[in-house]
Formats: sequence, structure tokens, C-alpha cells
Amino acid sequence: MGILALIISKLRKIPPGKPLFLINGVIFIIISYIISWQIVVQAIICQWFSTKVIDWIFHLQVPPNIISFLQPQYRKK
Repeated sequence: MGILALIISKLRKIPPGKPLFLINGVIFIIISYIISWQIVVQAIICQWFSTKVIDWIFHLQVPPNIISFLQPQYRKK
């Protein structure tokens, strides 16, 4: 589902958390006919929190000096 959400987010130019939440929400609603709806409500709440974290990480701006620090540094001989 994550790959599908990334494709939709690229096409619509929106953060990937929103399509991921909608896709998984539809799956949770379908599953609610099989298992208890209380469990599904808890799963939807957890999914909402996780998509908020995904959107936060997606919009996170990393300074360029940190990126260069994380790249492997090779010693010159």
C-alpha cells in the first residue's frame, strides 16, 4: 500500500500520508465486517497517528551540512 500511496502522492503532488490513510481506511472498514469494530476504530486511530508522522518526515528539511556529514569520508593517502 505504501508504494501505491507514493505513486498517488507524486501524481497529485500531496504528502504521501493522506493517500496512505485513505487506502488503509478503506481496508479497515471492509475488515470491520469480519472482526470487532472496536479493534478497527483503534487501528484507524493508530493509522492516523502514523500518517501524521509520515507527513512530518516527508516535509522535514535536513540542512546540507548534516547530509555531507553523514556521507562516508574517505581518507586521502
